[in-house]
Parts: sequence; C-alpha cells; structure tokens
Amino acid sequence: MRTIKTLREAQSLTQQELANAIGVTRQTITAWEAGVQRPRLYLPQVQELCRILCCDVKEIDVEERNNAETET
Repeated sequence: MRTIKTLREAQSLTQQELANAIGVTRQTITAWEAGVQRPRLYLPQVQELCRILCCDVKEIDVEERNNAETET
C-alpha cells in the first residue's frame, strides 16, 4: 500500500494544494501522512482524492464516512 505522502509528492502537490482540492485542512493532510489519523472522507472526497493522486482507492488506507455521520 502506497502512502498518501508518496502519491502526493509523485503529483508534485503541496499538502496545502491537496487539502484545498478535497476540502480539508493542511493539518489534516499532515496527520494522515504522519499516521496520526486515518482519512475519514465522504465518497465524493474519496473519489476526488484518488483522481488527484492517480490511484485506486485500494491503494490508500481510507475510511469512508456515511451521510448520517456528523462532523466531530
């Protein structure tokens, strides 16, 4: 499984650029890359993340959120 950092760097993106593209903060991207937390995204965000990083969802460790969940 490739890391988000490896995939992001392969696309020559900064943490801020990736964060802006999928609607999270740069600090969130930092936490994912450091292994502090797993990505928890809604399906459209997962799809966009995979599109931007040119990868399949199976290549990254991401937890899909459902619409019934609230932000914490």
